[in-house]
Amino acid sequence: MPDSDDPLASPPRCLAGLSVRRIEIRCLALARFSTAFAIACPCGGQLGSVLGYPSATLNQGHVAGRELTSPLSFLCMTCEVTTPFFDSALHGYRGEMGSSAKPRGTGGPAAYDCPACAARLFALTLHFEYAEAAFDLLEDDPATALQDYFQRLSLSGTCEACLSASTIADLEL
Repeated sequence: MPDSDDPLASPPRCLAGLSVRRIEIRCLALARFSTAFAIACPCGGQLGSVLGYPSATLNQGHVAGRELTSPLSFLCMTCEVTTPFFDSALHGYRGEMGSSAKPRGTGGPAAYDCPACAARLFALTLHFEYAEAAFDLLEDDPATALQDYFQRLSLSGTCEACLSASTIADLEL
């Protein structure tokens, strides 16, 4: 049950197709305007691959093009079901406002490979950051689902094979 005093206790709607568990953010400076969730498949599978579009193919200037961009999906290792969980055209502050400024990938997505060992199975955590101005939406309309108006999404993963931590996607929206 979400904490009624914490407008970010519930996950953003983009995670509706996944099983989520809120993670405590220990840095107080970050915790005020952010929230994080471990994600898994509804079948109970904790490990999976992330499918998305290499940012290098969209000329976003990322070093070596390792990170992915939207749309992003989770491919469960246990049940082999693919669940979309983020699309910049629909999700985040600008997506909610109908004015996505983020490039989107087209065609077939690619699986993210661990930079240390090239494996593709990860335990995943999504971190959402919010601009202070987003909280003004609550003043205008207390029924606003503030958790959907995130300004930044960061997806990190721990590789099942080598236990290396990776930033899989880091998107300012």
